[in-house]
Amino acid sequence: MNAPARPLYCRHEGASRMVRTQTASGMWRVTKQCRECRQTFGPSFTKPVDWEALPVVDNGYRTPDNRAAPCVVNGCTEAFTEYHHWLPRGIAGPAGEVADEWPGGYLCRKHHMRWHGLVTPGLVAEADQLVKEKK
Repeated sequence: MNAPARPLYCRHEGASRMVRTQTASGMWRVTKQCRECRQTFGPSFTKPVDWEALPVVDNGYRTPDNRAAPCVVNGCTEAFTEYHHWLPRGIAGPAGEVADEWPGGYLCRKHHMRWHGLVTPGLVAEADQLVKEKK
């Protein structure tokens, strides 16, 4: 399963740095992070030889005390979750808002993509594909 689409650039158009983030499945990805707003953006890069030395950016896949957080959907028992911004980054940035200043919660991958497919169609390509497959 592919990762959700990320913005290809940051609206600040300033300096960025290479960072690594961990996905809900535990895989590592290398991407860019804006030095001003701290948002990661762009596609995943092939891991360079020294990728393990890159700064780690917390995606919110675990709670601050490093425990797996349960999915907030009633009855869901999925072990891997990701932090979901109720105001998605892809909407917040262009609107001049900061997604991290809004509330959020932990969702399993299935419920995260389902939410985006239903509530923000066109924002996350993977979620749109899942909604199409359900029809």
